[in-house]
Amino acid sequence: NSLESNPAFEIFQSKKLEYGQRLRFSESPSIEFKQFSTKHVQEYMKNIIPEYISAFANTQGGYLFIGVDDESIILGCPKDNVDRDSLKTVTNEAISKLPVFHFCSSKDKDKVSYETRVIDVFQGGNLYGYLCVIKVEPFCCAVFSEAPISWMVDKKKGVYRLNTEEWVHMMVDVGPVSPDHLKYTPKFLWKELCSQHKRLKDLVKQQIRSFSCGLLILSRSWAVDLNLEEKQEVICDALLIAQNSPPILYTILGEQDEQGQDYCTRTAFTLKQKLVNTGGYTGRVCVMTKVLCLSSQNNNKTSGGSVSPIDYPSSYNLANIQEMQDLLQALVIVLLNFRSFLSDQLGCEILNLLTAQQYEILSKSLRKTRELFVHGLPGSGKTIIAMKIMEKIRNTFHCETDRILYICENQPLRDFIQ
Repeated sequence: NSLESNPAFEIFQSKKLEYGQRLRFSESPSIEFKQFSTKHVQEYMKNIIPEYISAFANTQGGYLFIGVDDESIILGCPKDNVDRDSLKTVTNEAISKLPVFHFCSSKDKDKVSYETRVIDVFQGGNLYGYLCVIKVEPFCCAVFSEAPISWMVDKKKGVYRLNTEEWVHMMVDVGPVSPDHLKYTPKFLWKELCSQHKRLKDLVKQQIRSFSCGLLILSRSWAVDLNLEEKQEVICDALLIAQNSPPILYTILGEQDEQGQDYCTRTAFTLKQKLVNTGGYTGRVCVMTKVLCLSSQNNNKTSGGSVSPIDYPSSYNLANIQEMQDLLQALVIVLLNFRSFLSDQLGCEILNLLTAQQYEILSKSLRKTRELFVHGLPGSGKTIIAMKIMEKIRNTFHCETDRILYICENQPLRDFIQ
C-alpha cells in the first residue's frame, strides 16, 4: 500500500507526540498541514475537510494533518477548546456528506474510505491538546467537496437546483453505446441531411455496414466545430466511433475535389490533438480518414489519396465499450467546451461546457438559417451562443473579425466582447 510506505504513516500510528516537535517530512501532493488557528475548531474543520478529503480521494490518496503548521511543527489544538470525541464526530459528519459519483459499473464503494486518528500532544509532561490526522484512500471514481451549484429552468418544475448525479450526466453523457447497435447522432441533422441529399443515406450505410456497435457523429463541418475554416464543397463530415476499429472521419463531397483529402486529413489531425490536449484522453488514439463523393459510383475502390496514408496497428482500435465511452467523454469536452470568464480572474485555464440545447442551436446551417432568435433568462448563456456563432461565421464565410458586426445595448457587455 503506497499510503503505508508514506513517511506520514509512522506519525499516523503514534499514540502521543510532543508540542513543538518537527516532523521529518513536509507537505507534498499526498500530505497537507493545517493549523487550529481559531477557537471555533468544529466550524473550521467542517470548512476545510471537504476540500482536502475530496482532493486526496480523487488522486492517489493522502494524509490531512490538522494541528501542524507549514514548517512541519506540531502545535495541536488546546484541550480547552476541543475534546477527542468531538474531533472524530466532526470528521465523520463532514466526510459522510461528500457527494460521490460512479462512472464504473461497480457501485459497491459508495463512500470515501478513510481512517481518523486523534493523537495526544504533550507539553512538559502534561497533556496539552490533540493532533487530528485523516488518512484517505483513493476513490474509484469521482468525489465532490459539495454538490455542484447549477440551476435549471423547467416549465413544469420551475427553477430548481441540480443534484450531483443530474449535473454529471449533463456534463459528460453523450448517450450510452449499445453493444449491438450503431447509432446516428444528432438525429435531427441526419434526418435533415438525408432529406437534402438523396444518395447520402445509402452511401453512408454502405461504408459502415461492417460495424455493429458504435456511434456515427455527424456535422455539417467538423472543421468549423474545431475552429478551422470550412470547405464549401463539403456536404457533411461524419466521425465513426466503433468497436474493434480506430475512429474514422468521413468527409462527404458533392463532386470530386482534389483538395478533399487535404481538408479531411487536416481536420482529423486537429481532432486528434484536441482529444488529447483539451479532452484529456490518455489512451492510444488515431483518426483515420476517408473521402466519399455523392456523384461517384466507385467509393469502395479507394483510389490514391482517398483514404488515410498511414496504416495504424490494431492496438489503436477501440477494443471495447469502455474504451469507446472514454473517447466519447473526451470528445464531448472538445466539442462543447468554451473558455470560462473566470480564467483571467484566477490566472488559470477553466473550461465550461455548452448544454445540448445550446449545441443544437450552433448546429444550424448558417448558409440557410439567416435569422436566429435566442431568448432566455440572465445568465442562461445567450452571450456565449453569440460569441460561438461569431466564431462560426468567421470560419464558415472565411471573413476577418472586423467584418462581423455585433450590436449590444449593454455597454459593459459590449466592452467584454471586444
